[in-house]
Amino acid sequence: MTRWVITAVVLAAFFLGGWLLGRRASRPDIVETVRVDTLFYERPRHVNVSDNLVSVNLPRLLFAPADTVDRIVIVGDSVQVAVTERTLEYRDSTYYARIVGPVIGELAPRLDYIETYNTTITRTVTVRPRFMLSAGAGTEYSRVGWTPYAEIDFAVDLKFATVSATVGADDVFRTPIPRFGVSAKFPLWSK
Repeated sequence: MTRWVITAVVLAAFFLGGWLLGRRASRPDIVETVRVDTLFYERPRHVNVSDNLVSVNLPRLLFAPADTVDRIVIVGDSVQVAVTERTLEYRDSTYYARIVGPVIGELAPRLDYIETYNTTITRTVTVRPRFMLSAGAGTEYSRVGWTPYAEIDFAVDLKFATVSATVGADDVFRTPIPRFGVSAKFPLWSK
């Protein structure tokens, strides 16, 4: 009976140790590099122009000459004036800009310059070979019938293959027979 308890405690310790070490070993190293590309466009050319006539109220005392006050429609203390509102559109493969503003004499909206800040993020993931120590127990069928076994397995995951070495015992509870093994496994599918 004590042999069962010792075997169960040892196997539980190996399972717990493998679980704790496996969690720590499976974390990949991630290096993140951020590069900002600044593009400067001086005086770009517009691709579309549209004018819209709007009426705005301007303060009478500032903009209306005294001799024209009697002939203009006055709303409160303002004077209604028609102003052209111009919309300019600028477009390139890297940016789009729309400028809206009034046209008064020679003054009109324009885009003097534009800067775009394009960022490139490069993530480099380094996955080291993972080392795994595991303990296993089970039963297998042989010419003498079903026999229990216990084993300790040390494996190295190389991403393209897994190489492992096994030490254990067959027929653990009656007459233990040592077992040794070496294996190489190649992944066929993973998710």
